[in-house]
Amino acid sequence: MSITVIVPVYNKVSAVEKCLQSIVNQKYTNYEVIIVNDGSTDGSETVIEKFLNDNRFHIVNEKNSGVSHARNVGIKMAKKEHIVFIDADDYVDSNYFTELLNGLEKNNDQMTIISGFKMGGKSYTPPQQNLMKKDLINSYANLSVFLNLPIGKLYSTNIIHKYKILFDESIKYGEDLEFNLRYFSRSIIFQTVNYSAYHVVETDGGLSRSRVPMMLEYQRKVIITAQNTFGRNYDTLSGTQQIVIKASKTVLNHDLKFGMGCKIFSSHIEELSQLLITMDHSHVKWDNFRSIQDNIVWILIEKKMWVLLLIIFKIKSISAKL
Repeated sequence: MSITVIVPVYNKVSAVEKCLQSIVNQKYTNYEVIIVNDGSTDGSETVIEKFLNDNRFHIVNEKNSGVSHARNVGIKMAKKEHIVFIDADDYVDSNYFTELLNGLEKNNDQMTIISGFKMGGKSYTPPQQNLMKKDLINSYANLSVFLNLPIGKLYSTNIIHKYKILFDESIKYGEDLEFNLRYFSRSIIFQTVNYSAYHVVETDGGLSRSRVPMMLEYQRKVIITAQNTFGRNYDTLSGTQQIVIKASKTVLNHDLKFGMGCKIFSSHIEELSQLLITMDHSHVKWDNFRSIQDNIVWILIEKKMWVLLLIIFKIKSISAKL
């Protein structure tokens, strides 16, 4: 078994050394590292060059084209059996690769490993379980914090190359989930492992804190991918609906957070309703308070009741601040 580690770097001079050193420190050593320098101008390349004496480390210098492009460059170059993504802000414990591979069944290149991560002093860890595809997708509401991200995972290089799965470079928010949905649709079995050896380092200026001008368009692509990959199969329809409502709420919460105004809010309700109305959600078990809330939001979007939705989202926003 072997791993290709893909590290996209853009102006991370203060963080990239710790990131790369954490890879050097791995107890498992059969790996290659593809560092994609995405047009850094802050001296990151000089720091990276310190690691190139290790013949497992390779640098590719690109014009600044975004993290999805950088990851895609790494994907196309990957030569090992499995792919791991590590962001240049972050770092991993020395047992990270070992623990990922320990969850893998021998000679099973159709299997994907999903682990947790640590962030802000908290550990986010999935329950240990072996899941078939339909079970993974239908557990989206509970596992979304893990399924939305490319970190903390061991991907099959064979699946990614065989089906030409790349990040959609036109999506600037939600691109990780959109990539994962296309990948998950091709993987057969998933193992979630209850450990967190990946450390996410929060930085200022992330997209979650910034206004995203085309949020509706980005989430529309996520919704369409969810519908195309899993929404046509009755066995995964429940999970698809969980993904669709989460993407819809992302748009509406963004509108409210950045004061987009009633006209834009109502127009987004109109467009989202066209996406939701094509899906039958009558069979879904709305068996807990959170999912009952989602059912109400779904119905209100379908019926284009934007004033009531605006009131609900404003109340939720105020409650979250209390």
